[in-house]
Amino acid sequence: MSLWSVMARRVMGGRISKDTGSRPGEGELMRLSETALLGEPSLILEAIATLAPGELTELARVVLRERVGEAIGVLRDCAPCHDLLSGGGYDPIEMLLAFRERIGHRGAQMDIDESGGGGSQRGQGFETWIRFGPINFLTSLSLDGMTLRESQVQVILHELAHAAGDVIPPDGGNPPESVRNQQRITRACLPETYERISRQ
Repeated sequence: MSLWSVMARRVMGGRISKDTGSRPGEGELMRLSETALLGEPSLILEAIATLAPGELTELARVVLRERVGEAIGVLRDCAPCHDLLSGGGYDPIEMLLAFRERIGHRGAQMDIDESGGGGSQRGQGFETWIRFGPINFLTSLSLDGMTLRESQVQVILHELAHAAGDVIPPDGGNPPESVRNQQRITRACLPETYERISRQ
């Protein structure tokens, strides 16, 4: 049974026959993708409850590819973000374009790891290694006052900031520094979000 047929039955409330196991039509697939990409974490949690680990990883990769594309858009449109992330000598747009192409391939610089948690990074430049756990990436990365989608883009940019020459201080194992780095990235790259959560 395909990932899409399993997800469709869960997300779309049985509108696809449980007996067919067939891939949903184009319109159904679009609604399914929207749920995975834009839905509420609780709805996504319900949808993924019966997915096998490999199916969960593939769904998380779909979302990761989309969010990396959005992060590239942020870097192109937001000069302070681009300036910050290019401060280590690497072109952050070039890095993300290369990383997105390799998601799901052996040795990918950025990928989903079935055993992983929120986000982790090691190494520098194009030799970096960035990993996100599938469940955390899909459902529980929400940072205080941010939507899940904003948080997913922010955490990609956060890990990229470490990979692009440690343009923010290292924060592994230091939760207060990690929070400060989240704020640095949000202020530079998602200024409207930063302003909104600062008022809360």
